[in-house]
Amino acid sequence: MLNNTATNVQAQSDMQKYRDGSDSLKTRCLQFGPPPYNCTRGCFFIIDRSTFSDDEIEAMLYVSSPAVIQSAFYIVVDGFKPYDLGFTSATMQHTPTLTVTLPAGMTIMPVRLEFELPYPSQPPAALTWVYDISFTDISGFTSPMFMVTLQATMATESSTGYLYLIQHLSLTKSMARPLG
Repeated sequence: MLNNTATNVQAQSDMQKYRDGSDSLKTRCLQFGPPPYNCTRGCFFIIDRSTFSDDEIEAMLYVSSPAVIQSAFYIVVDGFKPYDLGFTSATMQHTPTLTVTLPAGMTIMPVRLEFELPYPSQPPAALTWVYDISFTDISGFTSPMFMVTLQATMATESSTGYLYLIQHLSLTKSMARPLG
């Protein structure tokens, strides 16, 4: 049996440093607010709709153009006070920087901002941007699966999310296309 005494002593020492140190949970909570408020900062995606097929979009376009997928994904920035991000009022004037190369016929648009706490909140809270995706045609569905990489950045935080465009090759479509 191995002796873990040194490991246990080191763990106790590390925990004490964490509790008492300048980057301790206590110090962060004094800066950011008491629980249940977030004592850390972050940026992340919540993706409600990650996959789109050319058949689905084509059917939607038959009904109306453009084909709009509402609330397809969200970008959440947590642990900041709104004024830390440059807000002076609850507006959409500040959005995360979204770096993405979109295929033809596809657009992404922020449609609203939701505050976790009433603006202007004193403790840091989550800010959530809601994004719609629209298609004017299916010209961007150029391969069996095309991955769209989303990179969001706000303040010092960033995150990556993915969307997938699926091209279905139905029997009717394959017969309509010339071979060779």
